[in-house]
Amino acid sequence: MRAAQIVRKDILQTQYKFNGSLTDKQYSKQPASLITLVQMILGGTNIKNQAENNNEINNVVISLSELMTFNTVKRRGPNQGGSVRHSLDRETPLPLYLGLLVHNKTRKRDIVDKLFGKGLSVSYDRVLQLSTDAANNVIDQYEHDGIVCPTSLRDGLFTTGNLDNIDHNTSSTASQDSFHGTAISLTQHVTQDKCGTVRNTERVQVATNLNRSKTIKPLPASYNDVPPAQFPNEKLSPPLTVESVIPNSLLVDSDDEQKAWLMKVNSGLQENSDIGDNVSWSAHFASLQDQVRPSAITGLMPLFRDCAHSLAMIKHGMDLIARATELVHPGQVPVMTVDQPLYAIAKKVQWTWPNTYGEDKYVVMLGGLHIEMATLSMIGDWLSGSGWSTVMTSANVTTEGRVDGIQRGSQTSRAQWAHQVSAAALYTLRKEAYDTYKENTDVDVMLSFSDWCKGMESQHPQFCYWNMTLQLENLFLAQLRSQRSANFDLYVEVLGKIIPWMFALDHYHYSRWLTVHVRDLVKLEQNCPSIHQDFFHGSFVTQKTCHKFSALAHDHVHEQLNAMVKGEGGAVGLTENESALRRWMVAGPEISWMLTEYEQRFTKKTPDEHHHEQIPSIQKAFLTDVYNVVNVINGHGNPFADQTTELFTLDTNIIMSGEVIQTT
Repeated sequence: MRAAQIVRKDILQTQYKFNGSLTDKQYSKQPASLITLVQMILGGTNIKNQAENNNEINNVVISLSELMTFNTVKRRGPNQGGSVRHSLDRETPLPLYLGLLVHNKTRKRDIVDKLFGKGLSVSYDRVLQLSTDAANNVIDQYEHDGIVCPTSLRDGLFTTGNLDNIDHNTSSTASQDSFHGTAISLTQHVTQDKCGTVRNTERVQVATNLNRSKTIKPLPASYNDVPPAQFPNEKLSPPLTVESVIPNSLLVDSDDEQKAWLMKVNSGLQENSDIGDNVSWSAHFASLQDQVRPSAITGLMPLFRDCAHSLAMIKHGMDLIARATELVHPGQVPVMTVDQPLYAIAKKVQWTWPNTYGEDKYVVMLGGLHIEMATLSMIGDWLSGSGWSTVMTSANVTTEGRVDGIQRGSQTSRAQWAHQVSAAALYTLRKEAYDTYKENTDVDVMLSFSDWCKGMESQHPQFCYWNMTLQLENLFLAQLRSQRSANFDLYVEVLGKIIPWMFALDHYHYSRWLTVHVRDLVKLEQNCPSIHQDFFHGSFVTQKTCHKFSALAHDHVHEQLNAMVKGEGGAVGLTENESALRRWMVAGPEISWMLTEYEQRFTKKTPDEHHHEQIPSIQKAFLTDVYNVVNVINGHGNPFADQTTELFTLDTNIIMSGEVIQTT
């Protein structure tokens, strides 16, 4: 009884008032008597051990102490029953964290209230009150700045913008949950010597008893209202370019790093070969990377209900990105990344209003993820009807249900793996064919490998087709590697090499606009030297995580933010409720920041920089897939050893007509 009175007195004398952060210093002042009591209950009554471990208090002890403090009351009313009226003066971090976390993930009132009834969480009404305070504080900040800009962004960092359509439940014509709008995000690129300065923004202010409104203020009209726009009637006049827009391809043509990887895989297929843990494509190049850039800072702006595919929305989006960029990084030329249809509109905006959006005043990027998907689709067209898909399914690299998506370019991760396996297998088969040629040829007349390839290409269509397939897959992997490793020069060269393939396989949208994009990148150093410098140092892609060889295209990161909006705990179910959607979009990032800050309080371990493929199981799976593909193709006949003048499919040996042979 006496011990309970002492601990209870200490708890009631301690006050905690939530001020916008779950890691505020006030929360470290848990009553010593309560901590000691909980420690002794959980770990025993040895006072000596308690003193020795005092500096490393167990997280469980802290959590239980916070729950006990949260549920302690001065007196219980006669009619309260089992309910507890919690005081705002003793609102500890854990109940706040659990309430905000569950609501952020599910938005289900009954779950939050059940936890509240068990004394584990604050109430659902309290969660709504906090999210209202967070949203209104952020909107007040927008009005103070005169610009809508995510509060997570810092001052003094290179900033890029992304704009894309966001659609949910598009298959339904009558659904109340359908949404067709526009999403804009901003990304800041942190470097080792530039971490930025935290902006002076107001944090959440706790609502008083006199102000318990849960109404979200409207967004500034300058953001929400999309001004009408139309192109003038006169003919559009793009800038003339006399010189070639195709850059030099020295890095692509002499790709020694890719050749070294292919040789490594070939060695790994030999019996009793010790190749280590970095034989797969991603693991190999991750092992070559010395340093990882710090993770970028991203922020999603409130959604628009207006469709992205309109001149008015594109112009308004360009203006919003320019204003936000000027706020956090004054003097920087704004950068916006979009997909191909929106890129076409944005370039016409630049050519129509050059004094405001000219190529020396605004940089418009064609999204790297969408270029990658178009390249995969183009490779799929090249391989269509060749028997490649049958080989990949027979070798268990993929399934019949997924191979079509791989060839269309819609399943990028699986397609990347499939083409890495395919390239390694084709290289091995070509080497086997050349080794057989050397065994059966006198040294005096033996051709070098390059001369042998040229001779086989000119005489045997089957060799020519599959050798070009290997070159095309290597070109795609070079494109992917340029983004993963943030190599801007390689990126520009690879895109220049892809353009002829787009023309040849009739991908007319990308053949036209990828040419314009490559021209912009080639002339970037002349038009915007400062942007070119940042791109050269890797900011044309986004380092989202701390892992090596994992940089992503700007539009790829934006798509992930869109997926978060549409996923569990996102905007699904809110699209017809303007206030609820605004609460989620404006308060959501602030609430997420609080939750992340609280979680980092208990995770102080050094982040793992290794790529996720750098584990033995994936290395074994990769070699197994390559081995299986080689065996399946050899079962039908090695195409690099073919001595006929015919072109035929790998799986059925159907002979193609002469017109098909001429196209290769």
